[in-house]
Amino acid sequence: MSVAEQQADCAGVGALRPQPSPERRSVKPRTPIRRSGCSVCGSMPSFNNPEPGRILFAMTTDDRWSAAWSQSVTWHSRVMRPPLSQQSLQQKRRVQQEDIEREQKESEERRRRDKDTWTSLHTAEAEARSLKMSIREDDTVIWRLDEQIRELRIEIKNHQETSKMFDNYESDLLKLVPRKLRKSIKCNLEDTQIGHQDNMVPLKMIKEQLGSIAERQTNISKDIKSKIEKLERVNRERNVMFYKRRDHISLLKNINLKIRDSEEALKKSQMELVRRFRKF
Repeated sequence: MSVAEQQADCAGVGALRPQPSPERRSVKPRTPIRRSGCSVCGSMPSFNNPEPGRILFAMTTDDRWSAAWSQSVTWHSRVMRPPLSQQSLQQKRRVQQEDIEREQKESEERRRRDKDTWTSLHTAEAEARSLKMSIREDDTVIWRLDEQIRELRIEIKNHQETSKMFDNYESDLLKLVPRKLRKSIKCNLEDTQIGHQDNMVPLKMIKEQLGSIAERQTNISKDIKSKIEKLERVNRERNVMFYKRRDHISLLKNINLKIRDSEEALKKSQMELVRRFRKF
């Protein structure tokens, strides 16, 4: 079969098939427009969930594509950050460097503050120990002075009782002397010889006893006076030690408050350091 006959046969078979009308044959079928996604994230615009305030239902397909495209680009430009420029990178690095320097400075300042606090704490604890030893020594000295005061008071009381006993003995001796001779026997016994020759021997014995009593009374008075002076001196020393002990106790209270503040500051610094480590 020749080529012309084959073409005729094909044309005849094609003529048997239904052919479209001339009106529809002149109109080419409309092909959908292929569009790419967003240039930022690559996502395709959505027609189902338009942005509020945008009316898309009255638009054509192309208009809806354009509106959705513009909405997508606008949303991504508003939400996603654009790539940083060289200046922005330098500024970011500078801010990071400043943050690092500030943290290093704060860390150094905190380390120096903690070191000073530790030094102050150790110094305060040493002072507190020294003050406690001083207070114990003051207590020992005060106790010894109190014992001296008690002994001196007992001695003074004994001397006073002895002096009172001699006074009673002297008064009993004077009762043995006639009333007229009591004054003269203390002054000058020779003046009483006239008219009292029989009583001269007992009067001389009484005179000697009275002289011995007077001498003992003088010694007792001196002892009492010296004991009283010593008692006053010991009392003054005891008062000085008491006020010194009171000052030491007051100073110890202040040092204990200082120690407590230092311990609280160190505890606060340690808690802050733990929080900083937990952040990392």
